[in-house]
Amino acid sequence: MRRVLAFLVAATALFVFVPSGLQAEGAGTWSLQSEFDLYLGLKAGVEYRILDSLGLRGTIGFCVISPLMTCYTLVGVWHGFPPDNPFQLDVEAGLIQASFNVLEPYVNLDPTIDTPSFYWVPGAALAVGFCPAAGHVISFRAGGGCCVGYDLNKWQSPQFMPNIGLEYRLRLGK
Repeated sequence: MRRVLAFLVAATALFVFVPSGLQAEGAGTWSLQSEFDLYLGLKAGVEYRILDSLGLRGTIGFCVISPLMTCYTLVGVWHGFPPDNPFQLDVEAGLIQASFNVLEPYVNLDPTIDTPSFYWVPGAALAVGFCPAAGHVISFRAGGGCCVGYDLNKWQSPQFMPNIGLEYRLRLGK
């Protein structure tokens, strides 16, 4: 967890201090992001656009069917079209799905869960969307990655895990 936090701080510092000469017109803007995925993860977060076509997005939330399970993402996003285009095409790569459940074994809401679990899915996804109004984007995302994790008192074998979701983004500022 410390490594993840250190990475987030370092990445944020790097992107905040990008020289202004490298930034395009849409750069330096923030967006609010929400998503609902195949694994019933409901997440909210932010995206910072480093350049007009490149951003860093992070979200955190919970699993609807297991509210004590925390899920999160941390991805780089390449935007194929300018923010004001009615059609949007994004390529997302990085930690496209991750979760951990450390409270459930101790709260005992589900007697079948008796040990903590955590999963990471590094991979990529393509999001296709449209802008129903200025600054709003609704997208469908599909992709996948290699899942690695710890569950049932042992490390699980790496396996392909699909990643499908609905995204909503509200652009702030410019």
